Amino acid sequence: MILTKLEVKHFGKWKDFTLDLSGGVNVILGRNEAGKSTLCAFLYAMFFGLPNESKKLGIRQDWRKRYLPWSGGAMEGTLHFQADGRSYVLSRKLGKMRKGDKVSLKDGITWEEVSDIAPDEIGRHFFGLGAEAFLRTMFIGQMGTVIASGADDEILKRLANLHQSGEEDISYQKVSELLEKAKHELISKSEKTGILPKLEQDIERLEQELAEEESLMRQYRDDIVQRAQQKEQAEKLLQEQKQWTEQKALAKQHGRFCAAQKNAAEKERLTKRKEENAAKISAQQDKLQSIREKEKKFSSFADFTQAGLLGLAQAEEEREKTLEKIAQAEQKQKELAEMEQKKKEQTGRLPRGVNLPMLLIAAAVAVMGIVFGLMASPILFVLLPISVLLGAVAFLGLKERKQQKEELAALEKALEMLQREESVGETQALSQQLERLNQKLDAALKPVGAANVREFTAILEEKQKLKQEERNAETELAFLTEADQQIEEDLKRMQPMEETEDFSPQAVSYSGPAEEELDLLLSQNHEKQLEIQRLIESAGFRLDHVFSQMRSADIILSELEQKKEEKEHFLFRYNALCVAQECMEESYLELKQDFAPVLNRRVGEILSTLTDGKYEELKIADDYKIMLKEQESGQIVSAEYLSGGTYDILYFALRLGITQVIFSDKIPLLVLDDAFLQMDDVRAQKAADFTKNNLSAEQILYFTCHESQADLFGNNKNRIMI
Repeated sequence: MILTKLEVKHFGKWKDFTLDLSGGVNVILGRNEAGKSTLCAFLYAMFFGLPNESKKLGIRQDWRKRYLPWSGGAMEGTLHFQADGRSYVLSRKLGKMRKGDKVSLKDGITWEEVSDIAPDEIGRHFFGLGAEAFLRTMFIGQMGTVIASGADDEILKRLANLHQSGEEDISYQKVSELLEKAKHELISKSEKTGILPKLEQDIERLEQELAEEESLMRQYRDDIVQRAQQKEQAEKLLQEQKQWTEQKALAKQHGRFCAAQKNAAEKERLTKRKEENAAKISAQQDKLQSIREKEKKFSSFADFTQAGLLGLAQAEEEREKTLEKIAQAEQKQKELAEMEQKKKEQTGRLPRGVNLPMLLIAAAVAVMGIVFGLMASPILFVLLPISVLLGAVAFLGLKERKQQKEELAALEKALEMLQREESVGETQALSQQLERLNQKLDAALKPVGAANVREFTAILEEKQKLKQEERNAETELAFLTEADQQIEEDLKRMQPMEETEDFSPQAVSYSGPAEEELDLLLSQNHEKQLEIQRLIESAGFRLDHVFSQMRSADIILSELEQKKEEKEHFLFRYNALCVAQECMEESYLELKQDFAPVLNRRVGEILSTLTDGKYEELKIADDYKIMLKEQESGQIVSAEYLSGGTYDILYFALRLGITQVIFSDKIPLLVLDDAFLQMDDVRAQKAADFTKNNLSAEQILYFTCHESQADLFGNNKNRIMI
């Protein structure tokens, strides 16, 4: 196979990119993040497609997420290549889900669709390997030379097949696939389809049909009995319907009798009520007339508001106060006259003060007492006290005069105060005010013969009471009049009814269910008749149609036995296939032991060439774990203890050895994505030389980001910069 052109429309970072290729070695050089690994993934996706997105995997492990176009949309591209002497154009479009993918394989010359290759088998058809085996052999990525064995290891199976027969067409894998296919024809992987599940379904269906047939037969017998019972019940319902219909006619007549009776009683009641109401109206009119007669004596009585009545009470109270003030003024005038008279009397009776003659006598006696006492006899000094006593008597009038003057001054002061308080103008003003109040009160009280406001209020209350009685009487009269009109209307609305004497004794004495109850009973009877009729018709339909169409139990049993025999036959065949497959698996395990020396020898030769003979003896386990022997020391070690570069060389040799064993002299394609990155310059050069010179690869695509690595394959003319 030779890839001639890659046309990437959308894939990862690439958009509308074209890469032309040729046979032999093609070196594609580009810096980091230039998109080399993306182109490798594009090649894989074009031939094998991509698995569906996985929620468990990260973006780097899930290629369908990782290589979605950065600008959005679907992954899409075209690949031009040559294989088996023919040109092809492979186009593929990949979305988020595999079911939406579209793939097209056309002839490169005619552009006609290639129909003999299934879309899901394009990679396997051209490389002879599935997707996983392709990644483990012909596709070697960065630090990705290690491979591991899976549950369904296609590589190991192909190696065993080749060692057994020398060709793949006669192989364990083919036989195993045929056995698996034969088993799946009998029972699918889901165990829901296949010959045996179909037979089990048929057996279950026939057993169910047989059970249904037995049930239907029981139903058939029951239907015959029930239909006879239902017809008898329908006849009883008809008799009941006839009886209730006759009873309903009698109940209807009784209802009319009761209505006529009730109508007569109602008419009598309304007539009596009308007479009673007329008497009440007459009495109420007389009462209203009497009240209006009483109100006539108040015809000249002006209506007083509460404020006006309050004003009269205040005027009466003010008149009483004015009368009291006038009485007080008159009392003060009387007191003033009495005081003035008393003043005149006291002023005329005022004593002289000191008794001068008595004072002179006292002085003379005192002189005589002193003189005679000195001159005549000391006993005469007794005249001195007598003179003092006489002097005191002379001054007694002075004290009384002083006291009377004080009393007169007080009387004058009181008289002055009374004169100030008393004013003739004030008395006149009080008299005028009294006159006005008397006029105001007389104007209101005299017309109704009231002596005071209290009597006036009582008369006013009597008038208001009569007014209220008049209003109440008018209201009651209006109510009675309205009731009389309503009674008259009720009498007019009453429909003429039949006379109670016109009804038969049976209708009058009827005591059964009312007409409404009989209507309900008739309705229920009708529903029961309909239900019974439906059951009779349903049973008749089953008897005439359903039961006549059911298959005989003998036929069902015969078919059931036949299906069970077929199930036993195919179950025996399925068990035989399982035994054959187990034997094949045991044989395959033995065959795996045979191809191991061939692979060990081929990988050892490659490893010896790449390491200058340091390592040439090794053993490869089923899980591709490698144990090798160092030539100088003879020590056997696991490959996992080696340096990263040696480890890469070892598994690089393993991949190349497997590829050589599987493809023999013609390897379709080898894709290397910086596969020599961890090797030193010498070993990297040896690996490149061996790849170029010792492998019969039709085309080698080597992707690298190092100039020095790009020169490993010599001054190659097919160097492409991206």
